[in-house]
Amino acid sequence: MVTLISEAHAKCWIAFEDLVSALNHPVRDFRAQLPPKEIHDEFDKYKIWAGNTGAAHSGKRFEISLDYRLREASFFKNQVLGLLKTLEEKVRSTASLVRNERKPFEEEDNEEDEDDAKASASDATEEDDEESEETPKSEIPRLLESIKFTIASLYRIPIRKPAPLDRLKHKTSLDSSSYQHFDVLYVVDKFKDLNPDLATRLGKAITRRRQVLRYREDHKSSLDTSRVASSRFTLRSKATTLIPGDTSLIVSDTVLDSTALYPPSVAESKSSMASSFAGNDLAVEVPPRPKGEDGYELDLFECPYCLITKNITTDRQWKKHVLEDLQPYICTYEDCDLYDHFFENRDAWFKHEAQHHRAKWFCNTDHHPEYDMETDFIKHMELDHNTTFDHQQFALIRDMFRQPSRSIEGTCNLCRRHSKRIKSHVSRHLQQMALFALP
Repeated sequence: MVTLISEAHAKCWIAFEDLVSALNHPVRDFRAQLPPKEIHDEFDKYKIWAGNTGAAHSGKRFEISLDYRLREASFFKNQVLGLLKTLEEKVRSTASLVRNERKPFEEEDNEEDEDDAKASASDATEEDDEESEETPKSEIPRLLESIKFTIASLYRIPIRKPAPLDRLKHKTSLDSSSYQHFDVLYVVDKFKDLNPDLATRLGKAITRRRQVLRYREDHKSSLDTSRVASSRFTLRSKATTLIPGDTSLIVSDTVLDSTALYPPSVAESKSSMASSFAGNDLAVEVPPRPKGEDGYELDLFECPYCLITKNITTDRQWKKHVLEDLQPYICTYEDCDLYDHFFENRDAWFKHEAQHHRAKWFCNTDHHPEYDMETDFIKHMELDHNTTFDHQQFALIRDMFRQPSRSIEGTCNLCRRHSKRIKSHVSRHLQQMALFALP
């Protein structure tokens, strides 16, 4: 059994090329059951999967190969190897039928069984067409379905996710510092009364996202091969095509016009994102999904931000995916110890703020008020209890007086507005700032 993914990939590639060659010069005509276009589509989908994951790399490029990435994940490596072996077998079996090296299994029965099969087929024509479509009775359609299913299964294996922002802090060579001035100005313009240090931190977080987008593009370029980068595959019946590795959406480092830094869907809107208030409703718009040559949004495409092939069929799924790529959720309090931490999701971020910042302060005395702000509580202790704390003392006992806020209302410490749904309100601010990083 093949132990290297790169070797199994090479066998699949050769098998596909052999099948394509056989279809170009068929000995038997199976076009009604095996449209050549569908084989070309599946081959190109396979090429993109291999290019995205580094399945082809070995030797000097081993450290960016799929074998290297799965070196300590034997379960996933075995899954990939098993699927590649199945794919090679199904593709080669299909080619042998096209070359008439053997007959489909439905033709190999003896004459008596053939007569019975013909009688059954005659009866079956009167039955519902859906039954025959759900379970193909001929070998060629079964093989084609198996090839499609196997390639789809390769895409489902969680091999590669975009690198988290926190893990890329050492990538100082990815210089996007020329944007930092504009990113900070954007935050200051959006929240005019914000503490300068907090505004700078939020602006730097936008710049960090730009660095990550650049890192992903550079990493993708190192994985691409010339054979993969030149492939095209049709995703719709109306000549809808995707060009893998297309970098037309990547912004140039020389573009410093601040208006060009807005995402397309925002830059073209009637009002700027910095002033898009509608009561408590904050608009969060993401650029549209990539479109094909026919003008329709694609369902299967390479995301221009994480550069991974995605199967996304709704705008809701697309918006969720883009925000996950950008990791918008960071603490909005200026004195937080996790000042440069990107939380994995909205719930983790708000749990942190609720427990550590959006807390209720109470002196544990009946009929005394609760306080939203730590400074107000300390003032209460000084005036009503004649008690003062130095910084070290208070740090040791503060949890005795603090409880996480369970209120869904609150004051936004970015725009200073009160909101009846504070979690949604602040998270929308964060999402808007994250989207500013998109080219």
